Amino acid sequence: MDEYYTVDEGAILQRAGELRAKGLNSGEIVAKVAGVSAGLVGFILNSSTRF
Repeated sequence: MDEYYTVDEGAILQRAGELRAKGLNSGEIVAKVAGVSAGLVGFILNSSTRF
């Protein structure tokens, strides 16, 4: 079985933006974004120029 899957970075960034607007910091955002590993969410947030 293949362990890889596609992640919708746009959806993660949108949700992160919503949480940022509520005043959450990056660590809190990573903890709240469900369904994806914390390391992956952190990587997406750190590598995005849109966030």
